[in-house]
Amino acid sequence: MYKLLLTSILLLSLQPILAKESATTTATADASEPTGASLTQQHCTRCHGDEMYMRDDRQVKSLESLKQRAHGCNTMTDANLFEEDVAKIIDHLNTEFYHFER
Repeated sequence: MYKLLLTSILLLSLQPILAKESATTTATADASEPTGASLTQQHCTRCHGDEMYMRDDRQVKSLESLKQRAHGCNTMTDANLFEEDVAKIIDHLNTEFYHFER
């Protein structure tokens, strides 16, 4: 758990540096536009890690359930994410962990 926390802190501290490099290496990329992976890291896994997405007894069993959980977390944590950012998180979690049909 401590390794995950330290890794998260390190990644968050490197984010401005990586964003600048991304903007200079890709002319069409908007470095200020967050990705599903970066939003998930910032708002989800920094608190509870990604272990919960890989548990055998996980509670999320459908894409609809994943959407409800993501919107609920956005509300409960007062993250105030835009709808498109929540959608990016949902897409990232589904692609990386859940693999529900769309």
